[in-house]
Amino acid sequence: MATLKEYDLRMRKLRNVMKLTRTMKMVAAGKFRKAQLAVRRAGEYAEALERIAARAAAIAETRVSTQPLAAARERVRKCLIVVFGAERGLCGGFASSLVPVVAERRAACAGVGAESEVWVVGKRSHSVLRQRGIPARLLSVAKPVLAESVQTVASECGALFLNGAIDEAYVVFAAGTGGGSFRPLCERILPEEFRTHESDDQAFEWRCEPDTDALLGSLLERLLAVRMAMAALRSAEAEEEARMVAMDGASRNAEKLFAETLLMRNRSRQNRITMELLDIMGGAEALKT
Repeated sequence: MATLKEYDLRMRKLRNVMKLTRTMKMVAAGKFRKAQLAVRRAGEYAEALERIAARAAAIAETRVSTQPLAAARERVRKCLIVVFGAERGLCGGFASSLVPVVAERRAACAGVGAESEVWVVGKRSHSVLRQRGIPARLLSVAKPVLAESVQTVASECGALFLNGAIDEAYVVFAAGTGGGSFRPLCERILPEEFRTHESDDQAFEWRCEPDTDALLGSLLERLLAVRMAMAALRSAEAEEEARMVAMDGASRNAEKLFAETLLMRNRSRQNRITMELLDIMGGAEALKT
């Protein structure tokens, strides 16, 4: 059995751990709140842009497929997978949860005879992928996520697609589902497609200036950057939520361990007092005889 000094040292360490985990939980909660607001604001802009793009595509009709960023390749030879993962650890299984999705997409590309290349945003996720035997290129994107840094990645992806270096591009990220849980997702971003939205403006006649083709080309470039930025923002939100939940669990575990250690210390102290009392009583009985 450990001595009282050893128990006190262990309890002191547990107090420091509880202070650390509680502080990290509060910091993660603050960042999570900011990420939530960023996702909400960016989502409103993205939804409005999607509606405009869908209306322009409806006007253009068959000319959408002739746009360079929307033209599907007859044969897919190379796929690009952009992963928005965790920058740091201490967020539970967030980083490792993206690995099966990346592996599944790489297997799907290999199934059609295509090569695959993986880009990763986030040092922790990059390390996890390399440990699992998946080669990946680490990208540098500022945190919190900024539109300018994501725009650089989107522009590079678009240039590779236009040059024929890649035939398809996907984004892998995690989206929060509420209650501290998240779900890994994989979405295709190239070649682009217009998503349909219900609208009440069917009665209006729309006109595009200077022309529909020029508008579609501009919208496709902007949509690529916006969709990639939304993936980055949602992944950052899910990461902070996962870290907040992980630190909350670590705090509870530390409190439980502290209570158990305190109980063991009190028992050890009581046993020591009992033994000393028995020694005193035994000495007094010996003196009487």
